[in-house]
Amino acid sequence: MQIKFAPKSHQRLEEIADYIYQKTDSKTSTCAYIHTMEKQIELSLGTFPKLGCLVDEFGTGIRKSIHQRYAILYTVCQEHILVLTIYRENLPKL
Repeated sequence: MQIKFAPKSHQRLEEIADYIYQKTDSKTSTCAYIHTMEKQIELSLGTFPKLGCLVDEFGTGIRKSIHQRYAILYTVCQEHILVLTIYRENLPKL
């Protein structure tokens, strides 16, 4: 299934890249991380569109998948998957 990124998700990827670059000072590491995240989204959601759990608090039919510590909010449309946004999932350390 085809993956499409909403403008907000593109903006968030840029913000994540800026954050990673500030922390690592490495364009190579930053590009590699973002590329891996995009490929993981395409592979996992493209293959298993209903992989993520429903999170109705964000809206009807919205699903959430996790890549490392980032949450990916998306919706499954008839012909494609629309990635709505990506944000840092601040999970508690156990």
